[in-house]
Amino acid sequence: MAENQYKRGDGFKMIESYIEYLRNNPMQPSKYETHCQKHGDYVEADHTGLCVKCGREEREARKDQERIAKKINWLNEAGIGKRYHDASFDSLHQSQVEVASKLQAYQFDKNIMLIGKTGVGKTYLAMALINSVIEKMTCNFVKFYKLPHIQIREPDTFKKLLNCQFLVIDEFGVAGSDYKDTVLYEIFDYRYENCLPTMMISNYSAEELKSRLSDALQSRIKSGYLSLVLHGEDYRVKGVA
Repeated sequence: MAENQYKRGDGFKMIESYIEYLRNNPMQPSKYETHCQKHGDYVEADHTGLCVKCGREEREARKDQERIAKKINWLNEAGIGKRYHDASFDSLHQSQVEVASKLQAYQFDKNIMLIGKTGVGKTYLAMALINSVIEKMTCNFVKFYKLPHIQIREPDTFKKLLNCQFLVIDEFGVAGSDYKDTVLYEIFDYRYENCLPTMMISNYSAEELKSRLSDALQSRIKSGYLSLVLHGEDYRVKGVA
């Protein structure tokens, strides 16, 4: 019995010694030279069969795909149609450049009124602006005429319009009514009190809008706002928008 205990104890010492050896001499992965058709010769570890650069590029590509998928989801949730998912300040008509530069310099610290005739690219520029910031802040896009319906039938969506960090209202001033004024005042009053900027897009001139909006609403809208006028041809008619 004593002899067996001795042997067992001696075995434990051998195991402990081996563990200590491994701690002090960690095993290094075997390496050998191989060739990648894309990146040329390289040193591979552990016989994985993968080029390190290819592996890195695959991981980066997956991250890009995930980022794009998230952005598309945010755009959809913001009410942005597929037509404008790729809207960018990199693709502009010459007549849009001046206004685009002002939008790119915009600090989201005041309301914006973007005015221009039909088809000159107002909505496109607004979508380019949203595309440039939607990964950093919550945005929403809505047509002016849909507001009463949304307030009554879609309270959750209306709440998003009130609280998003940047709101764009397209076709502003179309078919004005006292009820639309009431809805608009609720939106602008809430967003004014909470320092949330709103962008308005309209085919009407500033003078024409005055006759379509109540004095109280005009006061809220113009409490610190940037007015931009976009000139140009109707690119939709020309088939280039």
